[in-house]
Amino acid sequence: MIRPRPWLLAFALVVSATWPALAQQASPQGPWPLAEVHIEGLQRYTADQVIRLSGLTIGQAVRLDQLQQTVNHMAGTGLFARVGFGYESRPGGLVVTMQIEEPVWSVPLVFDNNIWLTDDEFARAMAEQVPGFDGTAVEGGAANDFILAAAQRILDARGIRGRLEILPRFDMATQTMLFTMLARDTTERLRVCTVSFPGASILPARTLTELADPLSRQDYSKTTTAAVRDAVVQAYRQRGHWRAVVDAPVASPSSGACTGLSIALAVTEGAAYDVGGTRWTGTTAVATADLDRALDLRIGSTADSRRLSAGLAAVERLYHAQGYVTMATGVTADFDENARRVTFVIEVREGPQFRMGTLSTIGLSDRQTSDLTRRWRLAAGDVFDGPYYQQFLRAQSERIGGGLRGEARLNPETAIVDVTFSVGG
Repeated sequence: MIRPRPWLLAFALVVSATWPALAQQASPQGPWPLAEVHIEGLQRYTADQVIRLSGLTIGQAVRLDQLQQTVNHMAGTGLFARVGFGYESRPGGLVVTMQIEEPVWSVPLVFDNNIWLTDDEFARAMAEQVPGFDGTAVEGGAANDFILAAAQRILDARGIRGRLEILPRFDMATQTMLFTMLARDTTERLRVCTVSFPGASILPARTLTELADPLSRQDYSKTTTAAVRDAVVQAYRQRGHWRAVVDAPVASPSSGACTGLSIALAVTEGAAYDVGGTRWTGTTAVATADLDRALDLRIGSTADSRRLSAGLAAVERLYHAQGYVTMATGVTADFDENARRVTFVIEVREGPQFRMGTLSTIGLSDRQTSDLTRRWRLAAGDVFDGPYYQQFLRAQSERIGGGLRGEARLNPETAIVDVTFSVGG
């Protein structure tokens, strides 16, 4: 009997030995009946998905070169960081074990001008063709061609005309990379002619028109539509409507002089809430009374999201002035439906208290360095004051005529901040 051979990788398979146990039945290359297929290294994929992708079926006659072609094809999809196979003969035929290494799927993939399928419909259809598809793509885009071909088949099967492409994009808001899928040369003209908000009555029509402006007279974009929906929700929260919801867009052909789309964003406004109070968790370094004063939310006033944001910024400055420059907050809303009030539960993650380390300069003259050092009031070991650092940088930049840059380097292990001021390149 032939024992399992070393793993044969898709990028380096050399078959030069002879296999005595099989020589009586077939050549060293086969063919042999395929008895079993096993998959090792599974994480997000299932064995059935990988086997289906390989095209192997139990009972078929296979040769070694066919198996090598199979793993080469699988490697070429970009769905695997590494793929290889081993095999052994048994009385019932050849047992093949594939060892795979899955790549990292972490880059969001957005079908940005999709007006034909809901997000759920598209995701379900893609999952049938792309193993483990969950709305993300492989880092670096290695599997984009495979994903693109699958999406194209979905459109073609539904009679939707369009040539798909995938483009990388950097999201400035989240500071992350994503992939945008777009349909080109479509039958429908995807220009947005009108935007309506069924169910909206509280926000003035002029406000809604201004909020919808990024969509108007532009080609439809799911990303832009999401930003408009969020802006409308925020406008409601500024008026205390914390449970306002803007539904996913419904697109239909425009009936006016403009040839394109009419987009409807249905609104459920919900009730308006007043401030019921604040509850703090995770606070040890700053007294609750001081936090309440900084937050400055008056009980009984309209629960305005702008006022809450301004208050949280003031709380952040309060912590930063005491050296807690990595602190963060999380807010949840606790609603009292009978009283129409909302209590904001604010979780504070204080982090370590940082202290001043070294002060250095780059590109300043000796006189400028001496003057700047004399004006700087934080000594080594003092609690680092974040707002003071920002104010000092602005003031000194104005004093020397602009161009002064500052860098505060945080060392999480020592809780020390080293500060450098510089001018020039």
